[in-house]
Amino acid sequence: MTKKNWNLQLEDLIKATHGEVVSKNIFEFSGITTDTRKQNSGKLFFALKGESFDAHDFLDKAEQSGCAGLVVHSIPQNIPANMTVIKVKDTLRALQELSTYWRHKMSATVLGITGTNGKTTTKDFATTLISSKFKTLSTAGNLNNFIGLPLSLLSLDESIEVGVFEMGLSVPGEMELLAKIADADVVAVTSIGRGHLEGMSSVQNIADNKEHLYLHSRADAVRIFNLDNAYTAKMLSRAPKNSGVLTFSSQNPDATVHFKEVVSTIDFLEIRGTIDGDPGSARIPIFGRHNLSNLMCAAALALAAGVEADHIWKALPRCKGYWGRNQIVKLKSGATVLFDAYNANPESSTALMQNVSRLKLDGHLFGIFGDMLELGAESSSLHKEWGELASKLPFEHLWYVGTEGEAFKAGAELGGFKKNLTITKSYQESLALKVLAMLNPGDIILVKGSRGMKLERVVDLLEPLDFKASK
Repeated sequence: MTKKNWNLQLEDLIKATHGEVVSKNIFEFSGITTDTRKQNSGKLFFALKGESFDAHDFLDKAEQSGCAGLVVHSIPQNIPANMTVIKVKDTLRALQELSTYWRHKMSATVLGITGTNGKTTTKDFATTLISSKFKTLSTAGNLNNFIGLPLSLLSLDESIEVGVFEMGLSVPGEMELLAKIADADVVAVTSIGRGHLEGMSSVQNIADNKEHLYLHSRADAVRIFNLDNAYTAKMLSRAPKNSGVLTFSSQNPDATVHFKEVVSTIDFLEIRGTIDGDPGSARIPIFGRHNLSNLMCAAALALAAGVEADHIWKALPRCKGYWGRNQIVKLKSGATVLFDAYNANPESSTALMQNVSRLKLDGHLFGIFGDMLELGAESSSLHKEWGELASKLPFEHLWYVGTEGEAFKAGAELGGFKKNLTITKSYQESLALKVLAMLNPGDIILVKGSRGMKLERVVDLLEPLDFKASK
């Protein structure tokens, strides 16, 4: 996070957080941190308190890691020498207030993205398109919640022209808070579907909460709407009258961004359409028709950020697959892995099955699947639905890893799957090696599950030519 042109003045910190100066030794900080395990020379440490931890217990480690200042809500008994200490009512709230203050202090145009599916891929595509013209910063890793978003915003420096930030949703009310923290200039909801049901209870509740990005962003923010999703299309009618509006759709040619698939293979997706009335076509090295929606949303975000339509058309072929998201991995055997285990929910799993069903297979098809997590009471029924969907593809062998294996099996058998189906509660290296022994040139192996299942371990054992098991 530390950059040559990044520095936070003590006066800005006090102004943003209304904190009380307990000890004043350092007047400028080189970065923000919440992690004492890293090298933090010159940084300001926010002592956050969670349900199971309190960083106030590690203030000595913050000092040892090189921090120059502390933001606390409880004054330490022994104030560290040569450090600045600021006391606030709530350190998390102070971090959020500072990030909003900092976001406005910097001159960057801020883009906010959420959605059940595609938000990370759309963020990456948009970053690729926008960075072809502007100096761009985007969310790193999974820093997209009420702690991660402030840290991401605080990564902005004076050189950044556009910031592209992802916003996640796991509990009611979270999106309203994130929208207010970012106060974005441009906002988009990629889609609404069945994800995080465990914390959100229903798809309608997910839609209502995701819409908070539109409802609680600044009134004049540009709002981008997906006309192909029933939930997001309805949100358009509730957009503030004085806000700018852009739309995207593969079905409605009158949308601001309109793409249609021309050819789809495991190696590329060829599209044609219009961007703000400017016709064009592009061949993009990614897999899957579902990426049409991600590409359209990214193009609309780039357009709103000030990238011209013809420039976007030229930049689209630079978009590529990213780790764990329909990632193509070539193996020594001549087989190919389609690794889609960065995340999983019913919509993304269905999209994968539909995309693969349209491929011309030169060899056998294998499936290695793991639990779709955080689906709550509907988990078993949704895994059964996934199994039935999988039964329609010509799998030579299926291996399911996780607690929902029996539900998946019931669905597969209901759909008439009669070939090999192996179920294990946990990952077993021996089974990965058995799959490896079966592979021949032209075979395709689908690997799909939630990030928590760590299915990259399977890919790593299949002798990939170019693959890192850790993101």
